[in-house]
Amino acid sequence: MLTQQQVDYFNTNGFLIIPDFADPKQLLEKAQELAANAQDSNCVFTTSQDPMGDDYFLSSGDKISYFYEEASGGNSHSKENSLSKTINKIGHGLHLREEIFKDFSTGKEIQEIATSLGFNDPRILQSMLIFKNARVGGEVPPHQDSTFIYTNPNSTIGFWFTLQDATRENGCMEFFPGSHSYQISKRMVRSSAKKGTEFVYLDKEPEIKDDDFIKYPTKAGTLVLIHGNVYHRTAKNNSDKSRWVYAWHMIEGEYEYPSSNWLQTELTRAK
Repeated sequence: MLTQQQVDYFNTNGFLIIPDFADPKQLLEKAQELAANAQDSNCVFTTSQDPMGDDYFLSSGDKISYFYEEASGGNSHSKENSLSKTINKIGHGLHLREEIFKDFSTGKEIQEIATSLGFNDPRILQSMLIFKNARVGGEVPPHQDSTFIYTNPNSTIGFWFTLQDATRENGCMEFFPGSHSYQISKRMVRSSAKKGTEFVYLDKEPEIKDDDFIKYPTKAGTLVLIHGNVYHRTAKNNSDKSRWVYAWHMIEGEYEYPSSNWLQTELTRAK
């Protein structure tokens, strides 16, 4: 269980860093296997404000799907930049397709964390491997996870487990502490007027400045808890060392999960 001090820190800052949570070796080996056998999907994962929208992306919730860096040009991979080197993400149903990810995401320790954070019916909605390969991994701009994973009321919590060291040079997590007090200003939903997704704007976006963010380097084996409303970002990887992460999102199963959400998939019980 989280201590009261840890819960208070999370409630105050909108995130919590738990060093030495688990040995990442087995998950890293599985990630290396999946990356080595990457399939060319011709699907670029964009970090811009333009929502994604092809069928491959929309149907990825219960599959192992492959997404590539914008800089790689989709499926135009050179000999020097192979599929495994230009991959951005593998998701979003790893916990449904691979036992090692399911067991990790729903293990006793995770159940206890969910209980500590007040979940009554914790559900795993999506899971993914996130890559920032050396010299290729792109910037992820400031965002709130609840923009993309919405419940009514909001309940999204991100779990971010480092498989490799996340440093200041290769794209460690950056948080705007306390910004979970902001409501989400938009939602990404399935478009009713056209194929794909679109943003529905709920409120004016707050002014977010570079100085608001603090970098938090983390060693491999660290678990980071992320409130769905806290603003966070990661920088481009300009180093010679990769930064791989296994991440998943949990929601409260008792709350409404709208059919307009872009991700429609099985909700896996976390306990």
